[in-house]
Amino acid sequence: MYEIKRRYELLDELLKELIKCSDEGDIILVEGKRDVSSLRSLGIHGPIKKVTHIPLLELSEKLREMDRCVIILTDWDRRGNMLADKISTDLEYMDVVVDTSIRNRLVSLVQKDIKDVESLDSHMKKMKDTVLQQY
Repeated sequence: MYEIKRRYELLDELLKELIKCSDEGDIILVEGKRDVSSLRSLGIHGPIKKVTHIPLLELSEKLREMDRCVIILTDWDRRGNMLADKISTDLEYMDVVVDTSIRNRLVSLVQKDIKDVESLDSHMKKMKDTVLQQY
C-alpha cells in the first residue's frame, strides 16, 4: 500500500508542476477534447491545444509565433508516442522550446494503470480514494 501512496504523491506533485507551468503561459498539447476535459478537471486553466484538428505544420508555425514553452502531453500508446516524437522534432527545428519531461515522468507513474490523458482525472480520484481508505 505504501507504493500506491508514494505514486499518488509523486503524481500529485507532477500535476502541481503542470498547473504552475500552465498558469505561467506554457502551452499544453493534447490529442482530443476528452484530454482537455480531464486536464481542466484537474485544475489546469491555461492554454491547451488539440493537435489532431490542425495540420502539424500549421500548428507548429502558430506555436512558434506564440513564443511560449510547449508541453507535449499526448497519450502513451503507439500513435501518441509517434505524434509526440513528430511534434517535438518539428517544434525544435523551428526553435520552439519543447518540454517532454512531464509526459515522460507521467508515463512512468501511470502506464501500468491507464493508457491516455483522458483517464488521468478519474485515475487520480481512484488513487486518492485508495490512499484515504488506507490511512
